[in-house]
Amino acid sequence: MAQCFAPIFPNCALVLMSHDCSLIRAVADELWLVADGEAKLFDGDLEDYKSWIETRRPRETVAQAAQEKPKAQAVPRQNRKALQSKQNKLETELNKAQTELAAVNQQLADPDTYTNPDRAKVEKLNAEHARLQAKVAELEEAWLELEMAKEEAN
Repeated sequence: MAQCFAPIFPNCALVLMSHDCSLIRAVADELWLVADGEAKLFDGDLEDYKSWIETRRPRETVAQAAQEKPKAQAVPRQNRKALQSKQNKLETELNKAQTELAAVNQQLADPDTYTNPDRAKVEKLNAEHARLQAKVAELEEAWLELEMAKEEAN
């Protein structure tokens, strides 16, 4: 897909962030891994990325996911609509959490926050930032699980 625009824009790139595995498989030429404070080309496909994620989780989380997986595989087709409804609610929650996180990031990036530093305010912002990051990660994980359950229901 990027080759189509190469004569017009020879030195450009498109960054796509999505939870839709089908979309990523359809359009991505490369996968980049952003983790541990760095971004680097990921040597593998989406299945390799999934394995990489699972090796980074604590063992109890992996064990819990393995126990829940058979339930997701047993989802009948008629539950696809219910799964979509749950996924839509999660998307709404995720958008709200991401908006709140963006607002906190903006406050933390604002030099005025540190001009006359109110230590309690900065600590509160940092705590809220950590809480929102964890919430976004949790919601994204739940969204991905629902997406996988929907794919398996097909």
